Amino acid sequence: MFKSTFFLAFALAGALFIGGCNENTTDVITGTKPNAPTAIMAQSASATSVKIKWTAPSGTFDSYHVKIMDGTTLVKEDKAVAKTATTYTATGLTEGKAYSFEVMAVSGTEMSTAVKITWAPARRTTTSFKLYSGKNTTEGSGLNIFGTDNPSVKKVAEGALWDICFDDEGGFFIGSPGVSRYVEKNSSDEYVFKSAPSQIARIVSLPRKVVGTDTTIGRVYEGVSTLDDVYESQDLSVLATDTRYAERLINLDNVADKTKGIVFLVRYRPDLDKTDYYFAKVLVKSNGTSLVQGTGSNAYVEVEVSYQKFINLPYAGIKPGSGNR
Repeated sequence: MFKSTFFLAFALAGALFIGGCNENTTDVITGTKPNAPTAIMAQSASATSVKIKWTAPSGTFDSYHVKIMDGTTLVKEDKAVAKTATTYTATGLTEGKAYSFEVMAVSGTEMSTAVKITWAPARRTTTSFKLYSGKNTTEGSGLNIFGTDNPSVKKVAEGALWDICFDDEGGFFIGSPGVSRYVEKNSSDEYVFKSAPSQIARIVSLPRKVVGTDTTIGRVYEGVSTLDDVYESQDLSVLATDTRYAERLINLDNVADKTKGIVFLVRYRPDLDKTDYYFAKVLVKSNGTSLVQGTGSNAYVEVEVSYQKFINLPYAGIKPGSGNR
């Protein structure tokens, strides 16, 4: 009798112990490490925001994890970006700073390796600007972008402030004032404006291919409607091995699709003794049929600008020796 009672009590205790263990067990879903996103790119959306985009990874995953870093300091972290997203806009950034953006795919508690890009916010003009024919006596043909809070159109009398110009001599061109028909070289080897010799042209360059006899402008984006259509995978100082910055004009007659606009890069070197530069992107708008609007002395191009107020952004200085001035 005593044995039976002992074994019964032992069996009941074992059952209670097993039942208690089952009730307190929690299944942890670890998931499988997902593949990483690829092809991350960025654009300066405003003076305080940057927009990034990427290509979704192959395979299964649940969501994205986005991190924004200022050096080693975490600025912002978003752990639940929808898996259907392939863009992300970071707001509240500081103008003049470059940030690192990291995107990871998430599956359960597992995360992929990060795809990264470094980029900086930049200012956008809130209005467009019209640059008129050099034959027009009342309107300006050049645009001052750098060294000012607000870009503005300037006449030849203020040509020393031009960063880009519209040149309609023998065709339709836009680009570096220093190689435009407005300028000539004086006895001091300075590039001055013919009708305003006291005005010395700024050293403003565009990317140009330099393979053999190829002198086409490099890194020009055609078939775009707004600055939002253009993303970059490398900062504006990095060019292909066959391309360098040089003073050049873009021949607008050679643009294949004139029903849409073009975007080109601009680099300004304020001091020849230093390898410091300012950068901008310029959109030449189309009216649906042409990049050049109006006729004769009233011919003009309409432009919008995204520009850096701070030197050597984005996001690093230029490699010494690139460009000719």
